Formats: sequence, structure tokens, C-alpha cells
Amino acid sequence: MVTGLVTTTTTTDIIVAQAHSDIVCAVVTAASVGVSGRVMTSGGGGIDRATVTLTNPDGEISYALTSTFGYYTFSDVAVGNTYVLQVNHKRYDSQSIVLNLIDEVTDLDFIMSSPASKSPTLFEKLR
Repeated sequence: MVTGLVTTTTTTDIIVAQAHSDIVCAVVTAASVGVSGRVMTSGGGGIDRATVTLTNPDGEISYALTSTFGYYTFSDVAVGNTYVLQVNHKRYDSQSIVLNLIDEVTDLDFIMSSPASKSPTLFEKLR
């Protein structure tokens, strides 16, 4: 029988004991969640085949390619970290955000804008 034991329950269980013989060791692991959303035009149409990258604090990069309707998903992303999420597509300006992940995200949408008027390339001038 253990006496003098105080248990506090929040997002993880923490056990505080009064003597060394009362200590229970537990390994706490970070929860994994999903990060998903949509990449679309200003008119609301999905952008197909945009590359979405998720970079973790160690510099490891995960990739997702958007579906026909612009949807992307990353699964098993550890909470409690800061990530950089970047979207690239050859017809639009790149976009990136910093994400402090504390829970699942299901509506992280990007509205892409067309590049500012750019000068034609030499090849385009010759056509």
C-alpha cells in the first residue's frame, strides 16, 4: 500500500511521491497529429500538383503533393514543435508560414497569387 501519493491529471499523468520507494517512472512520448489543408486560387479553385513541404526543427523535410482539388495531408507530425510549411507551384508565388503545432490542424489553407508581372525570357521574346 502506498501512502502520501498525489496524482495530478492533465494532458499527461504526473505522479509525485514522498519517498524514493514511492516513485513510479513513466516515459512520456510526444503525441502525433495530422496537418492538412488546401492550396487554392483566389477564386477558390484547387491547385493541382503543388508541392507542400513541412520542415521540422532538425531540418528534416516531409513532402506532400496536392490532389486534383488542392488538398494535402501530413500524418504523424509530433506536437510541441515549430515547423515551417511551404507551398510551391510553377505558376504561382511561393508561400510559407511558421507553425507552432499544439494540436491537429485540418484547415491550413493557402491562397496562392500569380507572380507579379515578370519580364519575358529571351526564349519567349524570340517566339
